[in-house]
Amino acid sequence: MKEVWIAFGLTLAAGVATGIGSVIAFTAKRTNYRFLSIATGFSAGVMICVSFVEIFLKGVDALTARYGDYWGHWVNASAFFGGMLLIGLIDNMVPAAKNPHETHSEAETAPLHDPGASIPVFFAAATEAGKEPAPGMHDHDLRHRSLMRTR
Repeated sequence: MKEVWIAFGLTLAAGVATGIGSVIAFTAKRTNYRFLSIATGFSAGVMICVSFVEIFLKGVDALTARYGDYWGHWVNASAFFGGMLLIGLIDNMVPAAKNPHETHSEAETAPLHDPGASIPVFFAAATEAGKEPAPGMHDHDLRHRSLMRTR
């Protein structure tokens, strides 16, 4: 019976946390993009961590049954970190202009903050070979950015 109350308490806490988050979202006078990006990054990190832990443990169970205790752990860890390396290599091979994970400059994201701002031509700099890109087009100078994408 104690486990039921623990499960109920955790479910209730998750529901209350969701309610508090929605109250904050609906009562805010303006959007704080810094807080929003930090909160979104934190929640994505938690979800990815939970997913990886679940996948990693299921992999350990399956691979130790197949390859034994010693080699099963090694194959699981190698496949896990090898997959991360492969995804990193693929991400670096995609051109910056076509990479959906690449951070865009302030000039490119201006229409998100100001509806009256002109919409930039995102792929102009990438398609015109030999020409200097327009100012603000994929300008990824990390010294001028307060929020940086980690690699």
